[in-house]
Amino acid sequence: MLWQCWISASELGIVALLCCVGAKRPGPVQLFVLNWSAPDVTGYRQAVTRFVADLASSDRRLEPEGVAVVARAHFPQTRGGITFCEARDFSAVQAFVGPWMARYGFTYTIDPALCDQDMATYLDSVKHLR
Repeated sequence: MLWQCWISASELGIVALLCCVGAKRPGPVQLFVLNWSAPDVTGYRQAVTRFVADLASSDRRLEPEGVAVVARAHFPQTRGGITFCEARDFSAVQAFVGPWMARYGFTYTIDPALCDQDMATYLDSVKHLR
């Protein structure tokens, strides 16, 4: 699946839009949205400093097997951010989040999501219920 991601700022805050385009993904893959935040400004600064160092060293803990990061955006004004990722199941995403919580001190919410094509398929499958 090819992904297009737009992230824009507005007076209402940061808005991230994700839509999938192109051929179907091989096998069943679920899109997940991870909203993450640091508990305070000091914790956020320490976490971001460590994260940047980990990125520079290509630390594989940042993206374990079974999870593909589609897009990530940082929101320094709210000490957090959002990550879009794909995985075959929730347990892989939980395995992805666990080390981030331990290493960076972030808290997370994890939501399964549907891209445009998957939403259209879902709506078509339940149209008889309307």
